[in-house]
Amino acid sequence: MHLKQRLIIASALFAAAQAQAAIINFDELNCDYSNARTDYTFAAGYGGLVWNNLECANNTMQDPFGTGQYLGSGYTDGAQTPRNLAVVPFTPPATPNDGLTGSITGSGGRRFDLHSLYITPVWHNNLQVKITASRAGTVVDTRTVTLAAGSPTFLNLNYSDVDKVEFASQTGTGTPHTPYFSGPFGMNFVGRIFALDTISITLRPLPQQPAAVPSASTGALAALSGALGLAGALAARRRRNVTRQKQEQIHEG
Repeated sequence: MHLKQRLIIASALFAAAQAQAAIINFDELNCDYSNARTDYTFAAGYGGLVWNNLECANNTMQDPFGTGQYLGSGYTDGAQTPRNLAVVPFTPPATPNDGLTGSITGSGGRRFDLHSLYITPVWHNNLQVKITASRAGTVVDTRTVTLAAGSPTFLNLNYSDVDKVEFASQTGTGTPHTPYFSGPFGMNFVGRIFALDTISITLRPLPQQPAAVPSASTGALAALSGALGLAGALAARRRRNVTRQKQEQIHEG
């Protein structure tokens, strides 16, 4: 095997070793619901990603009356793991029919492979969610999935080397899931919310940056110029001496 081939293989193995595979299920976070709490956002770079318009929710969220868990919802049914999940929040001035959008991007420009995840509608049966994967601003895949309420839907996405994946519930799709709307706390104000859990991802190595060439100071450049000039003068002097010696030898002969 040639040296060049060995170097290519070694480089590929090193890059593979730097990739980081992970299952993100949010369960190590404190996402407990509280009437006094207003911030459920993810810390910057959590899981190696930036979470845009996605927040952490606990699957034991109670309704505003403190009685029950919203009397059933996708917050509870959507949790594939014991505690937490990521949700696209409902925020005014959205109306009940409005679609809602959240996305994940690689932290620091890092690319990633998104293998699979679970996704669940929080309030509406047959909610449609459009998923768009892109790389450097170019869309590489888009698909629309229809989600049944009551349990999470597993999606085997197999997105490779992307830097952004966007999830957008579609305006006016789905119908209120009857078991979620049967209690005294009417949910007629809620939007097209969806939840994500158990995200299987591999973070790719950060792009290699070329080594910076240090800039020489003015004094260093002047010293270098002087040294080169002196070396040139000495070389010219040696050439003149050699020429003179040869001429003297010719005359003596």
